[in-house]
Amino acid sequence: MAYFGIIATLIAFVPPGFFFYFTMAKYDGFFDDRKVSLTFMIGIFHGLFVGIFWGIVGFPSLGQLDLALLSFGLGLPAVSELGKLILLNRKRYQLKFDTTFYGISLSTGSAVMLLVYIGYRTLALDHSMAEDPVFIAGLVAFAIGMGAVSISSGALIGFGVSKGLVWGYLLTAILINGFYNTLLLPYLWNLDGYPVFLFVTLLFAFYAWSYVVMKVLPRTLPEEIQKKLRRERRKQFRQSDEEEYEKYDEYEEEEGQNEETATQED
Repeated sequence: MAYFGIIATLIAFVPPGFFFYFTMAKYDGFFDDRKVSLTFMIGIFHGLFVGIFWGIVGFPSLGQLDLALLSFGLGLPAVSELGKLILLNRKRYQLKFDTTFYGISLSTGSAVMLLVYIGYRTLALDHSMAEDPVFIAGLVAFAIGMGAVSISSGALIGFGVSKGLVWGYLLTAILINGFYNTLLLPYLWNLDGYPVFLFVTLLFAFYAWSYVVMKVLPRTLPEEIQKKLRRERRKQFRQSDEEEYEKYDEYEEEEGQNEETATQED
């Protein structure tokens, strides 16, 4: 029991933790650490709720594509993302730029708990799976994709709340989550060639995460802060150029002295 529990826990924590760190590190100081911790803990309960909901609804078997698209491709993402919106769309978070970061921490907690639930439930059914490297590799890839997509959708919902554009970003988050789930179906059904589909899901997950990091997060900061950061970057570039010019001048001067010494020796 303890053996596969440790495996499930590691797989659940490491990939979402990786994406959480590299998403938030650049913006350290722009959010309240206490709220990050609080929303992460709330996210754990959110992930448990989504996992229980998934267990109650069940997963459609192969051949029930229409039911799978309706429940797994639309219903589950809608419940998950709507739950995040309900938790974030409160007065203390509305129209505040740091809400985007709390959407990220909320979704990280949710992804961790959901992955723990899925991992424990899957490995508990067959302990031998914990010793199957192919199965473990697939589960790790699944966790990586879920971590990236969950953080991306949470950031979008938080961004929407911070800008007062709730419903448009909620719909985008549902579509991203739903499309990812749909791409997962061949893997979950263990169809021939499922590694190809699993690779495609990872590409999509990384694309969604990269879009959030490069396009959404920079816009979550107030304009005056963005201007200040741009001025600081330009100042750093100028200082760097000045240092390079000084090094070049020192080099030229040293070369000139060497040439002069060589001439005198001749």
